[in-house]
Amino acid sequence: MAAHENILWNNLDGKEPLSEPYITSFCTTKNQSEQVIEHGLLSQWRGYGRDGGYAIVFDTACFSQLLDEVGEKWGNGGDLFCGDVVYSTDSESKFLKEFEEDLRVISNFSLDCYRGVKEPRNLEIIFSALMKCSCRYKHWGFKEENEVRVIAVPHNMEVCELVRPDGIIIHKIPRKHYLRSGRMVPYIDLFEGVASSSEKPLPINRIIVGPSANTQERARRVRAVEILIDQYGIKAVVFASEIPYLG
Repeated sequence: MAAHENILWNNLDGKEPLSEPYITSFCTTKNQSEQVIEHGLLSQWRGYGRDGGYAIVFDTACFSQLLDEVGEKWGNGGDLFCGDVVYSTDSESKFLKEFEEDLRVISNFSLDCYRGVKEPRNLEIIFSALMKCSCRYKHWGFKEENEVRVIAVPHNMEVCELVRPDGIIIHKIPRKHYLRSGRMVPYIDLFEGVASSSEKPLPINRIIVGPSANTQERARRVRAVEILIDQYGIKAVVFASEIPYLG
């Protein structure tokens, strides 16, 4: 396993890794009460909003359309896919439902390699199948979050140049960085050139301001968010969560 990790994910000798997945996580409201849908989940505020966080509620259908546009813009630049997270205690039927096709690809490839087949089946798609499975699997302790993930995997440009068929253009997806706790963290501006502008803002329906013991501070934060989204042309309802969590 260590050898596979070095080949796929690690940056060896300063070279670009073969695989560098970028993951954006969302929490769905399925199987949640109306109160949780309206005001957020207490464990989420505790875990991610201790200093007064914000919950952003997206229009799912419009968000999916944006992802389709991003895929078209990328062209052959990388893989982009999304789906529900599968947790370690989920049933076998859930695993098969979510991963059946990818598991078949992996199984056929592994079996052919074991048999010494010179050209194993699914060689051209084994990488994508591995990414789809590994990036959507998570420990059962996080199951309450009902997580959905968007996974972007830019192609390694050095490898693409070696195997690129004539006439096929590989679009390079730029990585950016931000500073967090003294470390440079890479990220992709997923909707750059597609959304996040006043002409086509992100499809945000609601923004929930996290719980606070100070009612005046909570009202100030609501007003600050309203002013901010107005600058970007985002028409969303902004209100404060009524959960009595004091931090």
